[in-house]
Amino acid sequence: MSADDLVRAAGRAVSRRTILRRIGTGALATVGMLVGVQGVAQASYRCCNLCYSASRTCPNCKCYWCWTCCQSHNKYRCCECHTALSNCGDNCTNVHCSIGVPIAGTC
Repeated sequence: MSADDLVRAAGRAVSRRTILRRIGTGALATVGMLVGVQGVAQASYRCCNLCYSASRTCPNCKCYWCWTCCQSHNKYRCCECHTALSNCGDNCTNVHCSIGVPIAGTC
């Protein structure tokens, strides 16, 4: 095999790897978009990991998923406002807005 043949073969192998890597990355991104990433917080308020930036109120909620957390001995109430009863849980599916407020008590 000549030097030219070796260079061409190496170029094809690298090109093939690059194409396969791009196809794999694109497939993973597509699956992620179709399935959706569940439970991944997008915003933070104190110790609350929320789907959206915290507000004090959320109108038009069908249900709330709420929890408390502690940060620097202070308690906070964290809630996700869901627009449908069918998926009212600890994920960001059907979340309309997020609530984060300080509450009484220490921890």
